[in-house]
Amino acid sequence: MSKRILSSGQKNTTHMKSHRLITYPAIADSVDLPDFIFHKSSDRDAFILLTGAEQKLLFEQKKATNRAMELDNRRLMTLLSPIWAKFTNSDVTLHIISERGAVLKIKQFRTGIVIQAHWNLFQPYFYQIKNLPIAHSEILDVFARAVFNYAALAMKHDGMEKSEFRNVVIDAYILQPELLLASLDILNKPNIYHIHSTRIWLTKISEANDKHRLQIDVSAAAANPLVSLGFLKEVAVFIHKVAKNYAFRYVDYLWTQQYSITCDTRPELNMVTREGNVISINIYPLLNKTNWKPMLYLSLGYAIMLALLEASGGEDEKINVYLSMMKTWNRYLSFDESMEQQCVREICRLPSSSEVESRVLLKCMTCGENMELIDEFIRLIDYSAQETIEDKLKLLKEARSGNETGAQYEQLWDRVRNLNAGLVKNNINYSKFIEVLRNDNIDYIQLADLLRTGRLENRCVVDVSEWLLLRTLLYDLISSTKVFSNDYKMLLKVLTKVNKSLIVYVWTLVFDNDMRHERVNTYIARLLNDIFVFNRVKIYEIVSDPAECLETEAVTGYLLNWAGLSQDELRSIRNKVPFNLPRNIVPCLNIRTAGDVDHLVRVMTIRSSGIIGFCLHKVYQWGSMQDELTGKIRSHFPELLQKAQDAMHPRKIIMGGAMLLLVLAQTISDQRDGFAQNVAIKEEDRQIVLNLIKQCIDWDQRHYIMMVGGIAAGYLGIIDGWILRQFDILLGRYGGGDRVVLRSVVQFDVENLIQRTLITAKEGKESELLKKIQLLRLGVDPVISDQVNKFFGTLACRYGISAAEVALKKKDIGELILELSRRMKA
Repeated sequence: MSKRILSSGQKNTTHMKSHRLITYPAIADSVDLPDFIFHKSSDRDAFILLTGAEQKLLFEQKKATNRAMELDNRRLMTLLSPIWAKFTNSDVTLHIISERGAVLKIKQFRTGIVIQAHWNLFQPYFYQIKNLPIAHSEILDVFARAVFNYAALAMKHDGMEKSEFRNVVIDAYILQPELLLASLDILNKPNIYHIHSTRIWLTKISEANDKHRLQIDVSAAAANPLVSLGFLKEVAVFIHKVAKNYAFRYVDYLWTQQYSITCDTRPELNMVTREGNVISINIYPLLNKTNWKPMLYLSLGYAIMLALLEASGGEDEKINVYLSMMKTWNRYLSFDESMEQQCVREICRLPSSSEVESRVLLKCMTCGENMELIDEFIRLIDYSAQETIEDKLKLLKEARSGNETGAQYEQLWDRVRNLNAGLVKNNINYSKFIEVLRNDNIDYIQLADLLRTGRLENRCVVDVSEWLLLRTLLYDLISSTKVFSNDYKMLLKVLTKVNKSLIVYVWTLVFDNDMRHERVNTYIARLLNDIFVFNRVKIYEIVSDPAECLETEAVTGYLLNWAGLSQDELRSIRNKVPFNLPRNIVPCLNIRTAGDVDHLVRVMTIRSSGIIGFCLHKVYQWGSMQDELTGKIRSHFPELLQKAQDAMHPRKIIMGGAMLLLVLAQTISDQRDGFAQNVAIKEEDRQIVLNLIKQCIDWDQRHYIMMVGGIAAGYLGIIDGWILRQFDILLGRYGGGDRVVLRSVVQFDVENLIQRTLITAKEGKESELLKKIQLLRLGVDPVISDQVNKFFGTLACRYGISAAEVALKKKDIGELILELSRRMKA
């Protein structure tokens, strides 16, 4: 049965004839405001407020904004004008509700009309607290018009099938583009306006704008005979893609931003200009240019950035210009010198080498800002780049004007940085892109798919077929970790998700023979070297979960090792690792079959040993006798040991072998304790593994290597003087709180050691078991002894032993240990 737009009026019984229902497909969150009720009788043409007491109280509490105070008959009549013809001779009751519910709901009874509209349709959500510049009431007003137009069309097309009706609404919106664009802006920002559209409706209006590009006016350029329609369409499509990219990246971007494409031959005109709410693009300089997109991307990007900074209302015009210039200039510097930069220089008519390159380029790229402002910006950037006070003073003396002081420059630079930080803050709280990283429901596989397809939740958000936009997405993704620099727990999660997605993405490109892979490889490697290492060590100093840190280190270490390769080495790795991997490993980094293990060991290189070692460790079941994958990993002990030795190069900071030590240590303890029947390990090989682990723990220049080595030490599964000495080293480096993860590694190892010791205790050797436990429990370091007592309490509770707290207060807990061992083995 086909769905109808007025389905709730199609109920059985006589009630079906009593009313029909129209609902706009979006939900609004609750607000802390009283409900208002207005009424219009059938013989009147004006609304009367029935809840005057609530309104008076609202005003007295000073919670009301101008928007709420202006909610009178005139405003209501304006909003209701699209549907007023239907209600002229009817009793109409209008409820403005505050609880979570539909944005607009209209019930039409025999006796009258009941309209239920949400407060969030009349004033931005945050206005109940404070008027924030990030929320735009003028766009919300246009959206409200769009909502009531939707209702009017629903009344006109009563009973029409839903999908057909959505097409009718879209056709009507296209005739009034401001309605569709305002809808896009409001519905794409649910964390600001707290209005949540149904996915199918948001997808529908997004697809309509992708098709018609309603924010772009091409009429002026289309009338010029110099411009071919094919080229004009190509430019319009590119502008639309860039605009969508900014909307995805910056919550301050307004979907109602207008663009006009012209073709003017006057040489004094700039290629991109701004007049009010319209960004004009003169495409005459781009005619007959084969690679015009880099230049247009820079100039258009500058204008869009300046527009969104002004829309956010955060700073004065000069600071907005400086930040826009800074972002534009940095983007130009990131371009490939031989291709993209050269194309920009040609369009700007700049010689191949010029002393005034930055001045001319900035004027060309920044909507023709005056040269005095550009010169001041260049001096500001030069000043901020100086590392010492002496260098800064020297630059001030050499400055052309000589009027600026160091204090003025410092103040200017602080304001530019603070404005940029404000952009970041807004995006932390509201941006769709940042939400992708924070959202636990979007994993690294979906993130890699976003890089590959540009689609998120079945909507195209970035056109990754455009290299300039793909590169921007990669830059944003890799630098996004900075956004979470004050939240290390979130930073660790985001870092792991981003790095895993990059690995899956690059491997997929290679596996699919995608022609972009070398370009992508080169760009990612460059970004990793410039951006990533800033937080790699510090994050492990704060976060205390060794298992989380281990995964982060595996993927981050692989990427950083890979980023240091030459092009020839990259091609070599391409051929040896992802190209030969089983299909299921490339998209998800998961081992599923014994054949996968064989594949991984065979294609493993020194630089990929870290991530492959982690993949092996992730599926290794310590203490298992039946697991097929674990048995297959054990059978590769000799090859893995050789790889581990080859991959330990502290001078080159390539320590991938540390990850392999995890499975080597697990295999050694399993073979010693009788769990591994298919492997024989020589004593000299055991000693090699011990020495490699100790090498990691002693290598204090990079304590994340100590972390991996410390975990491997615990997997050896034996309590003796050697392991206690390693604990002393780790806790010494922990330093009483500076490196939390090293303390956590010791605690993690203590739990593993206790479980393994209790499970493998042999009959008749109870005294040996008790001696080992006491060695841990009565050690000189309180971190170890406290963790032992805590973990024994946890085990006692898990295995149903009562009064364990009393027993643990005694010096001799032999009975508790033996009982736990018996129950665990059972």
